[in-house]
Amino acid sequence: MGLRRVNCYTQRFAAALLGLVALSAQPASLVLTPSADTTMIEVAPTNSNGRQDFFNSGTTQNGTRNRGLLRFDLGSLPTNTLILSASVVISVVKLPAEPAAAAPFSLHRMFRDWGEGTNVGVLNIGQGAPASPGDATWIHAHFNTNAWAAPGGVPGVDFAAFESGSAFIYDLGGSPYTLGPTTELATDVQDWVQNPASNFGWLFLCDDEATHFTAKRFGARENPNPDARPQLVLTYLIPPHIDRAEFNGGYFVLRFRAEAGHTYTVEYRDALDGGAWQLLASLGFFSTTTQGLFLDPATHPMRFYRLRAF
Repeated sequence: MGLRRVNCYTQRFAAALLGLVALSAQPASLVLTPSADTTMIEVAPTNSNGRQDFFNSGTTQNGTRNRGLLRFDLGSLPTNTLILSASVVISVVKLPAEPAAAAPFSLHRMFRDWGEGTNVGVLNIGQGAPASPGDATWIHAHFNTNAWAAPGGVPGVDFAAFESGSAFIYDLGGSPYTLGPTTELATDVQDWVQNPASNFGWLFLCDDEATHFTAKRFGARENPNPDARPQLVLTYLIPPHIDRAEFNGGYFVLRFRAEAGHTYTVEYRDALDGGAWQLLASLGFFSTTTQGLFLDPATHPMRFYRLRAF
């Protein structure tokens, strides 16, 4: 909660009319599916598989690696959103025919942009098809002009060396698996909300790539089963943004940015450190983002205000 002090002077009052505007919001939740997901395929390093209904991660029986890429569009959240918690939900949709090895998997923040592409594997669906310009592959973030620092990407250069969230993944029966919530995932999302141009999503990486048979297929955003698609689960606040608070023409005037999808109220009390907040006005539900306006006749020598968003 933040406070803003407003000193309002008028010739009609011997003392100043003092208002404190307190900002308060109730936590909200949001569940997003990816805006893009794909696989980096070591055995087919110039192929892409962006429109497949799954993505791969882990090491195959032959020792070749797969790494998944996920990105979520956060454009529905205003840049002043405060992220309280973030977690990612993943579902296994297929295991290798041989006994699968359980292993830890983790999300690493991407430092490079990459392309999803529209390919689907035909002869070997897990290996995609020859990449089109702009697709992410094992060698390229964008085929074939923008290569990773090394094939598969380099920790600390192409993606964060340390994970933002992790989970030990066993089989289909354990799905869905939740990575987080962690402070690191929330920090990633917070940064992306405030700086959308830096949102390159996460690398979904098996932490034990030296072990064979850890490769698994995970439901992608195109999966026909909605429950199998990845999810980003957020809890957040959107603090009311005060544009202006002043005394004008015998009124206390409060102008603020009303965010779409929220209801606003104004409460008051006559002493800052005593008494309960009293409802002064319900400003209603705002279906679009616009400027909100509240006026209160300046008939009190002192009054404290609180703007709340729900």
